[in-house]
Amino acid sequence: MNKLDPFEKIISKKLNDHQVDFSYDSWDAIEKKLPKSKPNYFLFVSVGIILISASLFYILQDSEKSVYNSYNLKEANNETTTITASPSESNDKSEKVTATKNIPSKPIKSTLVTTTKDSAEETTEISSHQYVKVQNHAINPPNINNGITAEPKPIPTSFDSSIILVNDPPIAEFSYSQSIVCAFDSVRFKSLETENMTYFWDFDDGNSSTAASPLHHFSEPGSFDISLTITNKQSGISATKTVKIDVFENNEANFNFEHTVDQGIPSVSFTPFNSRGSSLDWNFGDGSSSSAIECSHRYNKKGLYFVTLHQVNQNNCISTVTKPIEILNDFNLFAPNSFTPDGDGINDTFIPESVKLMNVDFTMNIYNKQGKLIFKTKNINQPWNGMNQNTGQKCHQGSYVWVVQLVNKNGDPEQYNGALLLLN
Repeated sequence: MNKLDPFEKIISKKLNDHQVDFSYDSWDAIEKKLPKSKPNYFLFVSVGIILISASLFYILQDSEKSVYNSYNLKEANNETTTITASPSESNDKSEKVTATKNIPSKPIKSTLVTTTKDSAEETTEISSHQYVKVQNHAINPPNINNGITAEPKPIPTSFDSSIILVNDPPIAEFSYSQSIVCAFDSVRFKSLETENMTYFWDFDDGNSSTAASPLHHFSEPGSFDISLTITNKQSGISATKTVKIDVFENNEANFNFEHTVDQGIPSVSFTPFNSRGSSLDWNFGDGSSSSAIECSHRYNKKGLYFVTLHQVNQNNCISTVTKPIEILNDFNLFAPNSFTPDGDGINDTFIPESVKLMNVDFTMNIYNKQGKLIFKTKNINQPWNGMNQNTGQKCHQGSYVWVVQLVNKNGDPEQYNGALLLLN
């Protein structure tokens, strides 16, 4: 023990001389003066949360390993292992060995990739849907003694928790809106894959589209290779489909029209631009139609009419065109609205002027205000002279109704009527 210097001796002596007797009352008085500490609830709660989290993490980790080990046991029953080794100079020298597993197909879609210590990779194709990454594992080389190869030990395989999902390759299938495609047709194309894809259409005529369902107009006939390339936005995998489409020649429907006078009757004549090898169907917009190549039509009432030409060629290609035609005046056989049968030789008889010019069979009837037939003729040379055919008497001055029924040059029946004022 080291000796104390003089100063340390003085201090030691003072301490030894200073003694105080122990007293419980004095100690209690000191404790009462001290501040009382409160329990730290926050600390207790924090510690509890940490313990619960650690327990859950351990349980999940253990469950995940159990799932993978279960899968490995099932795989081990169905796999064979082939091990190839080169003879070594000594038994205790380590050798590199490549192991290849032959794993039968499974209902699940996955690819197993195994990496050995010497960086060799093994890929077993199960399907193109899912890939499972396998942890590295060691392979023990077989013992080689005097050319005798021992039975290989089973290769342990374990899986980690990283699974890489890869989508199936997209299917580049498409449909289009009509079975026969003709020049001047607009065709709707539609991809069968509609979700999470990008599209590129090539119509083989200098035009393309990136829409999922584009509408394309073919302006000329020919054979076209229509291709669709679709790409999965997530995986980047692409697929392409090409379909050859024949576009047939089509005579684009069109026509001229002209206002004419046919046998003294105002009409409209129609002439198609190109009718070679085609059947035509005209709709004159007033309920009348015709299948003639060139035709004329008479409109009885003024107004705006829409005339449509429907044309079908030898390729069954259909072309349609519609044009508006305006009729400025009503047509009613140019019948006068009054006559004066007074025997002065001026306007003494009544018959519609057009009936005189049409050269068709007709019947003209005259009715009085009571609706009674008083005159009838089928001869343009026998107009009404104001006489009642039933009584042979001269009719009174007043209003009468005339009705003309005829068959036009196309064989269609027509009827006209109007009011007539007889003045004495």
